[in-house]
Amino acid sequence: MLLSRPAHERFGLVLGVLLIVVLAQWLGPLVGEAAPMQQFTPASTVRLEMYVLVESGPGRGARQVPVESCTQTAASRQRFGCTAYPGQPSYAYPYAQSISATVAIETDYLLDVIASEMSPAVYGEAIATRAQAIASRSFVHYYIGNPPQAGSPPDLPLNNSTKYQVFVPFSFEQLNRRWPALHLVRLD
Repeated sequence: MLLSRPAHERFGLVLGVLLIVVLAQWLGPLVGEAAPMQQFTPASTVRLEMYVLVESGPGRGARQVPVESCTQTAASRQRFGCTAYPGQPSYAYPYAQSISATVAIETDYLLDVIASEMSPAVYGEAIATRAQAIASRSFVHYYIGNPPQAGSPPDLPLNNSTKYQVFVPFSFEQLNRRWPALHLVRLD
């Protein structure tokens, strides 16, 4: 096929190939080899500072009560924010005797955040639930990798209020109690 072309076209093609080879030899050491891609392994846990929260009412979310941590008193372990079942000792704050809780992202954090952040009007809407899961997971991984205060360590604890994402232990377990028809909806 190359021989069927006129001589000036063959010369131009050969010259072009030679130019590419020479440039590759010359630029190769300057550019260097591409760095191997590093594999990203997302965090499996998140550290949160846990506070008693006040429910502000429909559509306004929960806010942090600034002074009382979930471990300040025995009574605070049973207040909203530390549990979704206020006043019920069997559902008291489940994370050791520390203000900082290390929570598994996929099995605890996302379930309770989704239950706390979504409006009851869209529970059971599979697409809305999936979108909230993606947004919540992206949010927590962003904050793990980009701490909220410059120069702070990557594991700087977030907190359970609307400043980040509302995380109230046992919120997911309470969904079926508050919206009994929710179990009829399939998410697959």
